[in-house]
Amino acid sequence: MAPAYFFEKQSISAVWRITIFGLVTLLLGFIALMTYLTEWDTMATQDRWMMLLLLLGPISVIGFFFLRLELRLTNEGIEFQVIPLGRKRKISFSQVSELELKTGSLIRANSRIGVNRQLKKQTYNFGSRHALVVRLKSGNQIIFSTFKPRELQYFLNNLPDEIPVKNRTGQSTQPDR
Repeated sequence: MAPAYFFEKQSISAVWRITIFGLVTLLLGFIALMTYLTEWDTMATQDRWMMLLLLLGPISVIGFFFLRLELRLTNEGIEFQVIPLGRKRKISFSQVSELELKTGSLIRANSRIGVNRQLKKQTYNFGSRHALVVRLKSGNQIIFSTFKPRELQYFLNNLPDEIPVKNRTGQSTQPDR
């Protein structure tokens, strides 16, 4: 059997990035302008430099422009990396108790865009309505948004039968023991 793979790069949509950057720029610009107009003449010199540091806020938000998720599924497991935040992580299919492709309601329940971590649940949501839910044998759950649900479903349907994929061609598959 030839090695199968699924690969996807995701980033936060341009609308969200521009909106966040615009709001931060306007807010901090307003604060800087009002401070300059009302207190600049009475401020000590060292405080003036501190005031100029407020303008670094919009520059730090530029990090959102480079935030992206690289997701790769192979016959051996799942590899993912959130750039520039983390290193590449690998999950072997031997650690997975179930894979499932969900639409709509799951991602909308986790409406926060970006990387969200809870005690037993990690969500990598980049704005898609579709999600790959990975349930691990340790009880943890990892959710990846995907903009390629058809390709991912095709890949999941063609995984070996030993890998538990829920709703593989319409039926839940658990290996017989």
